[in-house]
Amino acid sequence: MSAKNSPRPTNERIKLLVLLKNKRACCVCHASDKAIQLHHISGNPALTVEENLAVLCLTHHDQATAGLREGQVGLGLKLTPVEVVAHKRSWEAAVTHELNLKRRSVPNTRRQQIQVMFEFELTKIKNEILASRSASVSSARFRCLTQYVIDEFISGIPYRNALLNMFHDTALRGAGDDSIALPLVAALLDLHSHLQGPHYVPIDSADRSALRKSVNILDTVGIYGVEIARGSRVLARACRAIEELVELSSWYQFKNLRSDAIRTLQRFEQALAQLSTKEKQGMDLSGKQQLVARTLRVLISKAT
Repeated sequence: MSAKNSPRPTNERIKLLVLLKNKRACCVCHASDKAIQLHHISGNPALTVEENLAVLCLTHHDQATAGLREGQVGLGLKLTPVEVVAHKRSWEAAVTHELNLKRRSVPNTRRQQIQVMFEFELTKIKNEILASRSASVSSARFRCLTQYVIDEFISGIPYRNALLNMFHDTALRGAGDDSIALPLVAALLDLHSHLQGPHYVPIDSADRSALRKSVNILDTVGIYGVEIARGSRVLARACRAIEELVELSSWYQFKNLRSDAIRTLQRFEQALAQLSTKEKQGMDLSGKQQLVARTLRVLISKAT
């Protein structure tokens, strides 16, 4: 799939990117302690693209809204669309410069200390998830962890690698438990929510590595969904997530991920064929076979 024909990113992903680029602060006054809103610069709320969104505090949002109207609007000040665009560009450039300086200013020894503390916290959270065997606890803990992707964007500290190692270990130790597997798959997808397409966000080697590790984790989740789970719920979620990651990678012409995914689906297919008569009893075997075959067909058809 060419970049020109790539699917547009979701509105929520675009909004997240704009908030990150503005450090969740008004692009006019730069105040970080004020309530903010996303303003549609053109006045068209249906046009949710990065160029049409500005982060504004309530005061400046009112002024920008007034700036969309002709003539005098009460006695208040107005911010025209041209002025909003100028503030947006200036502030986003300043934020980018600041983030680059921060990344360079964190000494290697400090980075190592932070990573050690983070890995200690990961072990604690992983044990909480495995001990609780609760979908609500798992979901809350995983949502908390995926916020570190934002911190990686700001600090340059590679949190995702440690997160993916923890996710893989959790997938192995929580095998066959839907209350762990399903929130885990959702968290895996969240780790890549910043990748909205090459026109919006470039992909780097860390992103490619994270994508391949994610498919490897989905391989583990899916195999247990094949061999242990009676129903097909976990396998269905794993197959859908694999398909979503492959679609995302196609925006960036990252073909290696599709090859990884096809091999994973073929392993699922082989594992289903090797189930014993006893293992098949009470299992939704037909449903699982159809899921794997359909996903495999989709991936192969898109590769040609």
